Amino acid sequence: MNDMVFRDIHVITSKKTYLIFQNFREYNTSPPVSVGSKNNMQPH
Repeated sequence: MNDMVFRDIHVITSKKTYLIFQNFREYNTSPPVSVGSKNNMQPH
């Protein structure tokens, strides 16, 4: 039961991460590492 829930959460999180990287790719063509560091610097 917990494995199923954990798997669903993992899939949802990876989908959100993929969408975030897709959005960054539209504005920035730098490697994912640079995008990640820039994302940390931006206020949420």
